[in-house]
Amino acid sequence: MFDSARIVDSSVVDQASRVHAAFFASKSGDAYNIDIHSFLDGATGGSAHQWAATLANSFRRTVRAMGRRFIDATAIMLIDTIVETAHDTLSLLKDSDELEGNVPVVRDFVNGLLDTGYVDQLTQAVGLLALPLAGRPHDSAHGIEHTRQEALFQALLLLRMFLDVRLRYAPLISVSHGLLSALGATAGLNLVPDVKELVQYFLNGVLQPALTNPQIVSALAQDMSDSTQRLNQYRQSTFQPQFDALIAGIERQRLRVPRWMVKADRPDRVCDGLQCIVVGEKRRFRQCTGCNYRLYCSVPCQRSDWTTGNHRNTCRAYLSLSTELTALTSPSTRSFLRFMMNEDYLRDHAGSAAGGSPPNIAMFDYRGGYRAESGNTVRYVDCFTEPVTVSAPGLSGPHEALEADYVQRTARDAEVGVGWNICIVRYMGSESDSYSSLTFVHRILRKAIVSPFNAATSG
Repeated sequence: MFDSARIVDSSVVDQASRVHAAFFASKSGDAYNIDIHSFLDGATGGSAHQWAATLANSFRRTVRAMGRRFIDATAIMLIDTIVETAHDTLSLLKDSDELEGNVPVVRDFVNGLLDTGYVDQLTQAVGLLALPLAGRPHDSAHGIEHTRQEALFQALLLLRMFLDVRLRYAPLISVSHGLLSALGATAGLNLVPDVKELVQYFLNGVLQPALTNPQIVSALAQDMSDSTQRLNQYRQSTFQPQFDALIAGIERQRLRVPRWMVKADRPDRVCDGLQCIVVGEKRRFRQCTGCNYRLYCSVPCQRSDWTTGNHRNTCRAYLSLSTELTALTSPSTRSFLRFMMNEDYLRDHAGSAAGGSPPNIAMFDYRGGYRAESGNTVRYVDCFTEPVTVSAPGLSGPHEALEADYVQRTARDAEVGVGWNICIVRYMGSESDSYSSLTFVHRILRKAIVSPFNAATSG
């Protein structure tokens, strides 16, 4: 059993120190007098991936050898050293490769850290750094606390780099079981402004937007259940309102996940052919190879949409939209959003079949929460009684070339009972509700709808 107050395996410390000694020997102040590629040639035969694996293995052994009740100065300094080595390697590679155009080397190093579990160790290290300090209070407490704050800053900064919008969900799913409780324990410390800013970023810019991903929701809920005592250290801190809002969101979303997992209850996709109402799973449709966005049940439907449906002139714009959605969301996120919108719509219009036609357009604002009760988070529009304009919330956005197409299609779809569920979400990395938002559209067959147009012509 490990001593709860300190690292007891000195060989771990010695090995980790040797791993980084050569790298840090060239550091003068905040600058390195080193050619990073020459260093990699000497250390790992030129392999950035192998150097990343060396750092990750050293980090893993170090974290495993630490106690879980207290942390001492040696442990803090060791974590800081390992984290700074990875951070500085990445910075040196970026600076060098920007000049030489050698981007694959940067990617090789980042992938190496991800493949070998370095990001998971970062999350654990943040939690360890929030442990109570070992030793008597007067034993150089101020100096140790300063080192702790610096180590926290470096660890959170590097974690933020990995959870950048380009890397997004894969590493976050990996670290989300443990991240929330680590942040809760960190929030309980007397943090310096730089660390406070990073904790704020993770709460509002990473975890809150990520609640549209069912795997992340499940991992965060499990972390809440497993680490209640550590998580609750955020109480009485300045972060309490943000944590309370996030935890409430996790609880709401956690209840949706089991319902979403029942595939039979997920809303089907509708063929994008002109006034076609064939529905089914995505895999059963043909996809436009030009935009990777429109789906069709048959070749005739695809041809009619290309000509009469004007897709010939909008295909390039839909390609831009499809590329953005693929880059900023995961398939499970998009599936979960479709389920959320349909569930919220049905909840609000459960009795519509008996009372007449329900509104065929629903616009949900999920930027500040997930099905909050305030009236401005949802808007319903009936195409037959309220004209849809280009400026309608949810239909306007960064893809101006699609706005007119959206308006025309909603009117045509309404005639055959096809409705639109539209939501606005913040994508990861964005802390503001006003900027960096993403509009997501799902066309769905409103099974209870009989449009006035069809009723008039059929009578």
